Amino acid sequence: MFRNLVGAGLALLTAACVPIPAELPAASELSRPVDGSAAISEQDEVKDVSHDLVAHIDIRGVTTALDGDTLTVTFQLRDLPETLTFNRTGVPNHALEYNWEVSIDVDNDPVTGSAGFDYMLSAGYFVPPLAKDSDTVAEITQPGFVKASLWGLNRRGYRVPAEADIAIAVSAEENTIMLSGDIPGITEASRLKLRAYDFFAGSVEMSGHGPSITGLAASQCIPDQPIITPSQTVLDAAGDVPAAHVDVIEINSSLSEELLTVVFRLRDVPETLIFNRTRVPEHAMEYNWEVSIDVDNDRATGFEGFDYLLTAFHSVYPRAGGTNTTASITTWGMVQTHTWELDGWDAMTIEQGRLEVSAEENTITLSGNVPGITAKSRLAFGAFDFLGGAEEVGCFLPYSMGQPQVMQCTPYNAPVRAGNAVADDVSDVPAAHIDITAVDTFLSGETLTAVFHLRDVPEALTFDRAGVPDDELEYSWKVFVDADNDPETGFGGIDYTLSAVHKVSALSGGSGTTAPIAAGRNVEVSTRKLTPREGFAFFEDARIEVSAEDNTLTLSGEIPGITTVSPLAFEAYDYSGGTEKVGCLSLVPVVIHEGVMCDSDNAMIAPGQTVLDSITDMLPSYMDITRVSTVLDGETLAVVFHLRDLPETLEFNREGVRADMLEYGWSVSIDVDNDRETGDFRGEDYAMSAGRFAHPSSSDAGVHLPVEEAVQANSWQMDGTGSAYLSEISLEVSSEENTITLVGDIPGITSQSRLVFEAYDFLNGSEQVTCQVSVVLR
Repeated sequence: MFRNLVGAGLALLTAACVPIPAELPAASELSRPVDGSAAISEQDEVKDVSHDLVAHIDIRGVTTALDGDTLTVTFQLRDLPETLTFNRTGVPNHALEYNWEVSIDVDNDPVTGSAGFDYMLSAGYFVPPLAKDSDTVAEITQPGFVKASLWGLNRRGYRVPAEADIAIAVSAEENTIMLSGDIPGITEASRLKLRAYDFFAGSVEMSGHGPSITGLAASQCIPDQPIITPSQTVLDAAGDVPAAHVDVIEINSSLSEELLTVVFRLRDVPETLIFNRTRVPEHAMEYNWEVSIDVDNDRATGFEGFDYLLTAFHSVYPRAGGTNTTASITTWGMVQTHTWELDGWDAMTIEQGRLEVSAEENTITLSGNVPGITAKSRLAFGAFDFLGGAEEVGCFLPYSMGQPQVMQCTPYNAPVRAGNAVADDVSDVPAAHIDITAVDTFLSGETLTAVFHLRDVPEALTFDRAGVPDDELEYSWKVFVDADNDPETGFGGIDYTLSAVHKVSALSGGSGTTAPIAAGRNVEVSTRKLTPREGFAFFEDARIEVSAEDNTLTLSGEIPGITTVSPLAFEAYDYSGGTEKVGCLSLVPVVIHEGVMCDSDNAMIAPGQTVLDSITDMLPSYMDITRVSTVLDGETLAVVFHLRDLPETLEFNREGVRADMLEYGWSVSIDVDNDRETGDFRGEDYAMSAGRFAHPSSSDAGVHLPVEEAVQANSWQMDGTGSAYLSEISLEVSSEENTITLVGDIPGITSQSRLVFEAYDFLNGSEQVTCQVSVVLR
């Protein structure tokens, strides 16, 4: 049974982080994180160095100063170019593309505001709908691009604009971005959290607990990168795994002789969990919190370098499946806590460990004796929920035991279809022969051909290297195929694999044989069928071609049922050189229904009119507009969205919605003078909206709320430089009548103004009503 335990524990999803030393380095050293117990106060300077980040978000230092209520923050970046590319291809509408921000906990109280923070001072840029994929090169402070704002944060975690004059200064010469503004109630004791963000590159965070870096792949865990050792503190980003009880925020560890104590601080630890849930198979691990220990810091020993496990886990026993038992984690018999010794594929428990759980402090603490552990031993951490996701913190570089971990698609990364090509960044994995730069695919009938373009394909590789255990996978290049484009079939949506693999045998282990890659000689090339509860089954031999001159490795094989809409994903693996994964499966459909764009020959929608719209079953009912009614009284505009069906509650903070993204929105844009040359780039002068942004500090994951409680209703003024908060507006929501009503004052609006309506859902696209023939005049 424990073979499955080890496999599940070591095959957790990837996260990356930077350890915080127990003692601060000398002032002459490059990196000086903040002491783990202190908050950043004004007039402090914080430094962090990372060579794996995009330079314009790689924070080298932050200087803050306070003068009365005026906070000034200067981000010192590794490099700040004269221009950035905005509206980059692949960044969706309404998405935050760049941001440099400071969150302020004015009263140093974690109960108030959003996760304790009351205000956010930021310089950011959201992609407007009509600018998507335009790849516009501009200076950061050029009008219409990065905008400085002050936001008030409320308990739900989304943003309400606060009225303030914010100054921004950008210096490409000094590589700095400076923000300054009045923060009501701020003092020298206020707590700050600082973040720099790029949609594609991830983010850097600094807070009272020190720096945290997110968005790096497991392949970044290479020899010259820092490792986590006992007595260090390591941070991870919140909200990067669905289930709050396995979403690691911070890990503290301490060592007393050979007694290791590890404290997992999680996004939320409830008083009880549901054990033996429906959909979790018998014998499967349901929950797990674990520490992997490489006592000698030698990858050649133990299980892929790890010698011991300290773990608290629950597996579903026979006849217990589906009982849905509610109990606390510490209930006797629910969670087993042990120290295990690892040796190759075998594991043996050596003693019982100790478990402490605090729902009040959101911590799970494991402690146990680990023979031979020292202050230089390497640690890695994992948290797992069979139905709620998994998180890995630290440098693992393991290979999954038979269950391919393929990333699921979201609206911001579409799948690769059979017959199409995909590109990938160069040098994002150490070993050149698995560093995918592009993959071309071709389909002829049911024969799939995949050409891996690699950074370098040598004339020969060394097989059966010393340090790779017997029966261990040493190299692989794989294609995962969802033949029927159905995530519910196959094995996690995967129906077949097309692969070339090499495993070390007991007879050849350690021989270090150098030879060209060749089928039948040192790699097995095959197509395999994947079946739930049965795993991989050999289907037939496949074909391989290798070109050191072109740096390509080509796989070709028969895939029953494959078509041009079948999603593909790709993986290249080297036991000692990392893992590269490209592509995703199980696309969430995104549909955009746009109305007819108005011109001089078409009747626009004007205040006082009602417009009818067709019903579609391609959109969720709460964003399917069937009718929009408008009433104008002086300069007060009332807009009623009639929807196909509006439930009493919607789910907010859903899995797949990234932080800083608009999750839901119902809006009307107003061109008051009916002149497309004024206002913003679409000619619109004002907007009224009811919307919800997913904020990084939000802790209410997957919460069902009435729309009127979860969204903010505001009006905005639009011009060539972007949008500015105008005021709060009135919001009424009726699930009985299936309506959302917005009422607000729009300066200069008349019965001749032009209106555009939109309903938006991050996971399902948008519907726009711009100009229809079915306009009913009042």
